[in-house]
Amino acid sequence: MPRHEPCVISRYIDNPLLLYGHKFDLRIYVVVTCYDPLRVYVYREGLVRFATEKYSVGKDEGSVYAHLTNYSINKKNENYVQNSDAQDDDSGFKWSFSALQQHFKEEGIDVNLMWSKIYDIIIKSLLSIEEITKNQIKSSSIGRNNCYELFGYDILLDNYMNPWLLEINLSPSLAFETPLDLKIKANLIKDTFNLVGVVHPSKRNLFHQNNSLLINKQKSRGQGEFHKQIQQEIYQKIKNIDEINWIQKEYLNQFLQLSSKQREIIIETILENQRRGNFVRIYPTKNSDFYDCFLSHNKTNQ
Repeated sequence: MPRHEPCVISRYIDNPLLLYGHKFDLRIYVVVTCYDPLRVYVYREGLVRFATEKYSVGKDEGSVYAHLTNYSINKKNENYVQNSDAQDDDSGFKWSFSALQQHFKEEGIDVNLMWSKIYDIIIKSLLSIEEITKNQIKSSSIGRNNCYELFGYDILLDNYMNPWLLEINLSPSLAFETPLDLKIKANLIKDTFNLVGVVHPSKRNLFHQNNSLLINKQKSRGQGEFHKQIQQEIYQKIKNIDEINWIQKEYLNQFLQLSSKQREIIIETILENQRRGNFVRIYPTKNSDFYDCFLSHNKTNQ
């Protein structure tokens, strides 16, 4: 092995999980909205892509239709069955996640455990590029919230329900070739735009006007004075609302002790999460401290 050259090491998984004798993989859509701090979302719906010939070890080794799950390859097979109804999402050689999960539940398979393992792969893969990507964004003088990415993860399950990463696509296909494609990908695009905060053109002027008012208000008062005034207003609301329990007050007090930059990040994270639609945030989460050992030492905004 070359020690000073970049290389890819891979091995063939010869015990894939089969459905009706066919090999399959999962196309999972992942959106990173920010790298500093890292925020990762996974779309709840996606595509299950089947090989169009039955799989067997040591047989038909030259058949790409038995060993490869790529849609672009298998659609050329004369045996390929195309989806013709988005509601009938468990027919043909392309299913939805919903259909696959329903099948797994009927077979007594722990779907939650499967997803926790897949999330672990996604998080670790993104943490592996977190530092270099963050530095590239800083060197390009781009705002940390101005870069987002939609990734297409291809995951293979083996017969022990262990997920294996096949590849990560920087430009996953968003083409609509079937009704199922249209249903899943159109909603994915819509929810992605909402998640990253794309403003509709008809509302853009109003958005900029409100933003300008806020900026001018900050400039006229001074940054420190502006935040001090906001803190005082929050304190008054806390004192005047008896329904707020002491735990909530403690959290609010801790929030107010943070720097303005930290408070800004917390607020944007909360607002972004409220726009998530059919996405689920997998990082950061309540138990994501587990991954701190993989982060760079320069955790400025973590």
